[in-house]
Order: sequence, then structure tokens, then C-alpha cells
Amino acid sequence: MVARVYKSLEDFGFMPADAQHLAQRLRYSHVVFIAGPPGGGKTACATMLGWFLFQGMKRPFRADGAQLTNEGVRDAARQGTHGLFFNEVATQADLTKVVYAADCRMVSLATSVIAEPKVPQIFQILNFFNPGVAARKDLIIIGVEPDTDSAEERFRVDCKFPTSPLPA
Repeated sequence: MVARVYKSLEDFGFMPADAQHLAQRLRYSHVVFIAGPPGGGKTACATMLGWFLFQGMKRPFRADGAQLTNEGVRDAARQGTHGLFFNEVATQADLTKVVYAADCRMVSLATSVIAEPKVPQIFQILNFFNPGVAARKDLIIIGVEPDTDSAEERFRVDCKFPTSPLPA
């Protein structure tokens, strides 16, 4: 099976207003937490964001964040890297590194397997996992899952830009 080539974030499954809001917010450091079920499109979503919002605009973006140490993250920031991708964030240490990248004035794209890709559930898990991250004003939460109602290979994308913790 040949992977589909997406021409825009909207083609992938983002609402036009969300895609525009993402483009504006990701000009500056943010933590982007992308969650969903295994095989649900998290890495594809991060790749789309990396391409359309960084590579397409000639902003340095690296996909090896999960392999970097804190010193490596700091070096990437010194080199002017704008975005880092952290695949499969599963531990407190992983999440701490994601936040550190944002604190170094980079955008952190982090994927994590969460079976229920609805934003309130993601936020509750994130709040339990690390309340400091959940309280950040630079947090963007994206839930991704396959769109089974679509005849084409598309995704359902639930995107929130909290400026304060979401209500329970």
C-alpha cells in the first residue's frame, strides 16, 4: 500500500481555523502534545506539522529529539533549531526533555500513545503525569485518530490551545 501524500494540514484532517492558529502559535516556542491510539496517525501528524510549519518555511527542524540528551537539546537551541520532534514520549524523563526544549525557545512536537484521543482525557492524563506541563500557557494538545467515516485516508484531529488548564 502506498502512503497518501497530503497537500495541506486541512487535507490531513485539521480544521482550517486550527491550521491557521497552529501556524501563528508555532512561530514561537510551544509544547505540542500529540496523542492517539497505536497506528492512529500521531507520527504522520507530527511529520505534517514538521513539514508544513518548519521545513516548508525554511525553519530548522530536527526529528531526533528522543535520542538527544539535555545537552544535545541545548546544543540544538544554540544552533538555531526551531523545532524538535520527540517520538513516543512514555516517561516523566521524556516529558521533562520535551518541556526543556520549549524552555530553550524551540517548538517541541511530542507523540504519545493514548487509547482515547479526546482532548479532555489527554489533558487529564497529562495533568496526572506532570501538572507543571498541563498548566503551561504554551501547551497545544492534539488528539489524532483515523477518520473511519471518510472514503479517503484522512484523520480526525481534535486540536486545543489552552491558555489555562482545561476544566475537568
